[in-house]
Amino acid sequence: MNKVRLRIPASTSNIGPGFDTLGLALNLYNYLEMEEIDEGIIIHYEGEGEEKLKGITPEESLLYKAASEVFQSVGFSPPGIKISLINNIPLYRGLGSSGAMVVGSIAAAFLMAGIELTPHLILRIAFTFEGHPDNITPSLLGGFTVSCVDQGKVFFVKFPVTFPLNVVAIIPERELSTQESRTVLPRHIPFEDAQFNLSRTALLVAGFASGNAKVLMEGIKDTLHQPYRAKLLPGLFEVFNEGYLMGALGCFLSGAGSSIIALAQNNAKQIGHRMSALWQNEFGIPSRWQVFQVDNEGVVKEKDI
Repeated sequence: MNKVRLRIPASTSNIGPGFDTLGLALNLYNYLEMEEIDEGIIIHYEGEGEEKLKGITPEESLLYKAASEVFQSVGFSPPGIKISLINNIPLYRGLGSSGAMVVGSIAAAFLMAGIELTPHLILRIAFTFEGHPDNITPSLLGGFTVSCVDQGKVFFVKFPVTFPLNVVAIIPERELSTQESRTVLPRHIPFEDAQFNLSRTALLVAGFASGNAKVLMEGIKDTLHQPYRAKLLPGLFEVFNEGYLMGALGCFLSGAGSSIIALAQNNAKQIGHRMSALWQNEFGIPSRWQVFQVDNEGVVKEKDI
């Protein structure tokens, strides 16, 4: 029977000022296997959030819906399908869990149908599920990505991250959905805030593209979304400041939250420990921390899961 296995990286997105635009792939991976079966739809979950995921019917599964969209678009009709996911990306923590599921399922479905993977086509379909490109693009391509959408088409540029960089994730126990996190955003912002974010986003992209880590601390500043989302996560900026005191290059809310990211070249474990401890001790938000590296490969085929 036709079978495909893929490895899909997690992502952190927004990266401070780059709201719905900037993303970074992490070496935290989901593993997805898709195969034809004689009949029916079988979805198997293992790992992070498996009990919650198992409560979703196969037909309503994001994995099946994404694959089905591909099959319909290319006229491929397997008699039955089984999708198995080893999910290592925490759900509702701003680390691209849904984006990785969508991208992985779409890529696997194209390969099942015997069609060569085309980033533009995968992202176009994935965007219809996610509604923004900043997490799906790095999960597909790896590295540091800049992306935008016009009339349903995702435009993107990828930069491999070649300078030393640790990505420290402080992952709270509290879940925070993208929908909930967007409810606190204003419909209008001051012109000065827009200009501020435009200049910092440009500086941040230039820093990653040139490998100049010295500009990250200034380039990562944001007035567009984090000040509003801070009301959902008490202590957000105080935890940021703790990271800076310990030598972080830049701190930001990962995606829509609830995780916090600190970029660092040195002292990564101490940064994670101190930020997590402050959040717990001063603001009552328990969390765990983990140090990741940047994944520059994106989606890859796996011989064995």
